[in-house]
Amino acid sequence: MKKILITGEGSYIGNSVRDYLLGEPDKYSVDMIDTMNFEPKASDFSGYDVVFNVAGIAHIKETAENRPLYFKVNRDLCINIAKAAKEGGVKQFILLSSMSVYGKVTGRITKKTRPAPINAYGKSKAQADSAIAKLAGKDFRFACLRPPMVYGRDCKGNYQTLRKFALSSPVFPTYRNQRSMVYIGNLCEFVKQVIDGEKSGLFFPQNSEYVNTSDMVSRIAKANKKNIRLTSLFNPGIKLFPVNVVKKVFGSLTYEKVDTVSKYSFADSISLTETGECVKKKAAEMRILATCQYGWPEPYPSLYPMEEMAKRGHYVHAVTGTPNYPMGDIFEGYRNRRCSEDHNGIHITHVPVIPRKKDTVHRLLNYHSYPVSAKRYLSHMKGEYDVVFANQSSPVMMVEPAIAYAKKHNKKVVMYCMDLWPASLCVGGVSKDSAVYRFYYRISKKIYRQVDVLMVTSRKFRDYFMNEFGIPGEKIAYLPQYALSAFDNIPETGEKSTTDFVFAGNVGTAQNIGVILRAAAIIQKNDITDNGRQIVFHIVGNGQELDSLTEYAKKENIENVIFHGRKPPEEMPGYYGLADAMIVTLLPDPLISLTLPAKVQSYMAAGKPIIASADGEIPDVISESRCGFCAKADDEHELVKAVEKFLAAPDRKTMGENGRSYYAEHFAVDKVMDKLEKILEENCK
Repeated sequence: MKKILITGEGSYIGNSVRDYLLGEPDKYSVDMIDTMNFEPKASDFSGYDVVFNVAGIAHIKETAENRPLYFKVNRDLCINIAKAAKEGGVKQFILLSSMSVYGKVTGRITKKTRPAPINAYGKSKAQADSAIAKLAGKDFRFACLRPPMVYGRDCKGNYQTLRKFALSSPVFPTYRNQRSMVYIGNLCEFVKQVIDGEKSGLFFPQNSEYVNTSDMVSRIAKANKKNIRLTSLFNPGIKLFPVNVVKKVFGSLTYEKVDTVSKYSFADSISLTETGECVKKKAAEMRILATCQYGWPEPYPSLYPMEEMAKRGHYVHAVTGTPNYPMGDIFEGYRNRRCSEDHNGIHITHVPVIPRKKDTVHRLLNYHSYPVSAKRYLSHMKGEYDVVFANQSSPVMMVEPAIAYAKKHNKKVVMYCMDLWPASLCVGGVSKDSAVYRFYYRISKKIYRQVDVLMVTSRKFRDYFMNEFGIPGEKIAYLPQYALSAFDNIPETGEKSTTDFVFAGNVGTAQNIGVILRAAAIIQKNDITDNGRQIVFHIVGNGQELDSLTEYAKKENIENVIFHGRKPPEEMPGYYGLADAMIVTLLPDPLISLTLPAKVQSYMAAGKPIIASADGEIPDVISESRCGFCAKADDEHELVKAVEKFLAAPDRKTMGENGRSYYAEHFAVDKVMDKLEKILEENCK
């Protein structure tokens, strides 16, 4: 049992978190302390595992007279509480800060955004955050929560202003904006997850959905059975009078989509706030159990299909490993123990794994640790799910927990194959004649035959599974990958002095990026240009081959290749905008050539021409779509010729448009997800 002390008795958020945690009295013991005229001492905190500090002043108008009080309470008192807690042996200190530290009325905030407070409230909070962060260490974990607007039943603040409009006004502007907000129930769940995971770092707890002000007002009115008409008549006035009050109501102010919680949907949160009851659910809602060794916050697409299912109203619980991919170290803010969090509408449980590190032994241990850990966790779960979705990459053993759960509870497994096993081992140098290959062949055959539906990302996978493992064709379904919506709108670039080719994605062995460097060296040596403009290659991504490729480029004096490293999703459209064409490369392997990497769909959705060095499925798709040129795999001279063909082409823009049209017809998100939803529904039990 964890002993928790909440400093700031009488606080709305503090009381809500206390009541939420005490819903599990066998897990948590919660005390509260009044901080009025409080002089904290180490003995006040002795015996507590966690301190959640909500002490502070807010929701009062700032004046010259009360300004010093903000710093006395929000800064000095909080710092003194943290110091005393650390001295008293507290292991985790959670501070309730605020979005106000950024001083923004409109805009987008990421974890790289620097605080720039504009009032005493924001300044006092920012100074407390900074000072307490300096106290953090191995034995004193510091979690700083900067929630956006909090709302809930009986909560003070801006929600009450919007509520008055909803209940008293017959009309309200219908205006397109987005704002990050957090329902009190979701905030309580997030605090619980921080405590359970013993997390540290900076967090932006928020609903999984951005909120539109007009939609919120409409829902409040509807929950109270009031009629309110939304109209665009006021929109010109809203744009003409960008004063702070108008900006606060109708401007867009969002956090990047991190630290999201979806325990309560936006619709339910408004209904609970106004009536105390949830919205009635559709009878057709599925409860989906999803398994995959990798997933958010790792840069891996395994959970994207499940996020789409959550958007469609289905409940998804995903079981993944502790985040450590691709570099092999446990992510900052996580500990290698079981913990849960919510992201983009799905509930995620991370189970402990042995980190990949960068050597063969650790990778092997990592491969086998997830199925053991996940099976142990799932063995205690009830048969409350309708269907199991297993996303399979490397290793294939990550599907074993899904099969074990399905067998125990008489459910069906729908598997999505992203990586062929044991064929993928050959990429790492394992011989087909070796004992290792034969061992994993037997495991792979058993797993592939046990699942109920085997979905493949490439049409060429179908023949492989039928011929290699004797799997019936009717058990195999083609479900291509799709691009992220963030790549739909790519910014235009102005005049440039270079012609730019961009590779975006994992920098691993199978991607064979060395062929790009060798082609770049030839282009540099032969002074090949685009009508005088220098040709530059950009590698955007991270992975196990990045260091060796960087060293190779340095050793060979290749100056027309730039390594950008891994970039967050919100920055990727800028690199797509930079590109005159995108690049995809693969090893010249007969099995790897069967794959169609997801980057191809992203490139097409972005409307960018594609230059490739690959065999098999990729040249087929490029030829069918007429969106670019493809060279043989691992042939730098052929790749240079493909680049030259592109440079000589009069219809570069048309190639990009062809790719986008092909994407819309074959890979559009709605079409792919309609098919997945149908497959899952057909396999519910």
